[in-house]
Amino acid sequence: MIVKVKNNSQQLYRSEFTKSSIYKNNKLSNFKSINSFSVVIQQDEKLHLDFVSKDTIDERANMLIFSPVQLELNAEKNIFQIANKKLLKVQWNKYKEKNRSGKNNTFLFLYERLYFKVDLGMEYDFMSNSAHLPFFVNIYGQDLEIGSVIDGMSWLHTPLNLPLKIEYIVEKFNEIELTLKGVLSLDEENLGKLIADKQFQQHAKPYHFTKDFTISSDIKSIFDIRTGYLVFSSCAYKINSEQEEINESVDSKVSFV
Repeated sequence: MIVKVKNNSQQLYRSEFTKSSIYKNNKLSNFKSINSFSVVIQQDEKLHLDFVSKDTIDERANMLIFSPVQLELNAEKNIFQIANKKLLKVQWNKYKEKNRSGKNNTFLFLYERLYFKVDLGMEYDFMSNSAHLPFFVNIYGQDLEIGSVIDGMSWLHTPLNLPLKIEYIVEKFNEIELTLKGVLSLDEENLGKLIADKQFQQHAKPYHFTKDFTISSDIKSIFDIRTGYLVFSSCAYKINSEQEEINESVDSKVSFV
């Protein structure tokens, strides 16, 4: 069975996303959002995904929503890279000047560095803090069968700064739909590279070295075989450690509107 892309067809989605991240009794993340967005997939020499936000209900006031966000697959690295960062920098500058104050200058500086100066920082934030993660898997043009394993994305998960990866297993398919079961795990190879990096060592936490935490996940994605578009995805995972005092949970759903 081979999935092909119906180029330039647009699909509207509705998503729900909640995230709570606690480290040593400090809340690193705690938010809930509901968002509508459209996706256009195009496959020529590279695979492209274009996300356009439609509306958002979010607990955070003055939330920054980058839109459109255009990504293209770097097949060699197996990562989707944002291709329109110059346009997004204009959006960021407008947001920054509107919200600048003595109280949040440090916050704005840190996020500007993450988005525009750290390699793949914006991409990793996009994967870690939105419901878009299930879109980032290249299922196209491959001869798939029941039990086939597909490498999803590897990314540096924020704010815990843990390298994670998703692997998908083909669970079932028919003439209309392809169902994948996802498994989230620690990317041991990338963690080894990170803790050998002197710059990363300055910000590393004890759990990067002890690896004393557990990751549990329940991920399911359904794709339309006729168009290549994601139909529905539920993605829930937890990262926990009593010893390291880590407690993070994420629950997100995406579906056709």
